Amino acid sequence: MGRVTWKGGTALLLLLMAVGLAACGAPVLDSGWGAFAADAPLVYAGVGGKFVAIKPEAAATPEWTFVPKDEKGNAGSLGGFYSMPALTPDLVIFAASARLGSNPQTEQVFALDRQTGAERWSFPAQATIVGEPTVVGDTVYVTSADRNVYARDLKSGATKVLFTASGPIWGSVVCDGDRLYLGSMAHEVYAIDRSGQQLWTEPFRTEGAVAGTPAVGGGRVFVGDLTGRVYALDAQTGSPVWSEPFRAQNWIWGQPVLVGDTLYVPSLDGNVYAVDAQTGAEKPDWRVKTGGAVRAAPTLAGNVLYVASEDQQLYAVDMQTHQPKWSPFKTDGALLTSPVIVGDTVYVTTSNGKVYRVDAASGNGRLLYPQPK
Repeated sequence: MGRVTWKGGTALLLLLMAVGLAACGAPVLDSGWGAFAADAPLVYAGVGGKFVAIKPEAAATPEWTFVPKDEKGNAGSLGGFYSMPALTPDLVIFAASARLGSNPQTEQVFALDRQTGAERWSFPAQATIVGEPTVVGDTVYVTSADRNVYARDLKSGATKVLFTASGPIWGSVVCDGDRLYLGSMAHEVYAIDRSGQQLWTEPFRTEGAVAGTPAVGGGRVFVGDLTGRVYALDAQTGSPVWSEPFRAQNWIWGQPVLVGDTLYVPSLDGNVYAVDAQTGAEKPDWRVKTGGAVRAAPTLAGNVLYVASEDQQLYAVDMQTHQPKWSPFKTDGALLTSPVIVGDTVYVTTSNGKVYRVDAASGNGRLLYPQPK
């Protein structure tokens, strides 16, 4: 895959182990690195073997708590929280590893009532789910390390395997009109339609495994791989449009973010690179530097880019001045998922199961869940 510096490798090694162990029925239920979503008035989080909904103003006691139960009503446990949940007006949809009693762990997609936490439906995958579910209209698309893209009709409840890649899929699908784009760990990028038919003459071959989710904009597909390369492809044909890929110093896992004519690329080398979307050339003066691996996509809100780092800090950068908006906010755990912004609040979750809320204007924040005893 090319020579890279092993930075931020601990979390990735744990995931590699989890994917492999899940396939052989390991007895230990991996906890994942914390997944959450927020939309007023609730914050939803998979932490501590369960999935909870909390109100920020009354976070000591969750509004509701969900764990799977067997046919006798005995409670099980959850883990493997790698993907961010998806929200619809009525549902919170998330993926997790589940275990009931002494039974082998299974990989499941759950849909819960957002207000009550009651389970509406679930369906299994055959391997770990790392990418977040993607809701497009009345369909939710879910990828899995079992190489499949699953599609579930939210009205009829019908679930099917829409597409099978040549290798494990760790990222999500991204939708642009009637087209879906995704990458695989087998060094390939695909374009498919809503029926699962491939739209390019052949998949685009990358130098390294594609662990993340592509970005789409301006008629192009942008995707990074685990050699640190970023490719720009013609969305219609899959042909490369830059003279050569952009190259970071370490793996690229998080989804790039396109802002105007600039592509912001997170890397495990601790940087978020600003790349000219037309040429692939870096804008070095705009580079965001952190002290740890940046695994997840940055989040843009207004004119501010929020970056979560494995160095346990949340960064905020003003997009007009390209200077820090405030000093990094310090948490008590590695930040491996994207920040979520609701109104004037930024939420982040740590890999050790803590959720923080941060004031977007000042950078002041506090632990939201679990509350100190």
